Amino acid sequence: MRAARTLIAFVGAALSASGTAAGACREDASAGACFSIHGRLAAGKGSSAVRLWIVGTQRTLALSPDDPAQLEPACLREDVADGKRLYADFVVCPLAPDRAGTIRPMCIQSASHRIVEEPNGDARAVAAACTAP
Repeated sequence: MRAARTLIAFVGAALSASGTAAGACREDASAGACFSIHGRLAAGKGSSAVRLWIVGTQRTLALSPDDPAQLEPACLREDVADGKRLYADFVVCPLAPDRAGTIRPMCIQSASHRIVEEPNGDARAVAAACTAP
C-alpha cells in the first residue's frame, strides 16, 4: 500500500511538472520553497531514472523529467551520461509537498562547484556553473 501511495504521488507530481515549459524550474507555493543542497546526481534504471542523493543523509530526491536525455538544465546531461555521477551544490525546487517515507519529486534550478566522477573512479572539476534558462 505504501509503495502504491509513493507511485501515485510521484506520477501526480510528474504529470503536473510535464505541463511546465522546459527549463521552467520555479518555486511553487503549494509544494514548498526552492532550497540549496550538496548532492550526487546519477542516472540509472527504474521508476525514477534520475536521482539526487543529499550527501550526508539517507535522503534521495526523484527528478522530473526522469529521462536523463531530457534532464534540465541541459548542461547537466553530459555530466551524468554513460554511468558518470555528478557531485555539486544544487538549487532544487520541490514539485510536491514533502511526505514521510516517500521520494520527493524535484526539478533542478542550478548546479555549481561541479565534480564529475567517471565510472572508473577518476574525477574532474567542471569550471562553469550550470543554470536553467
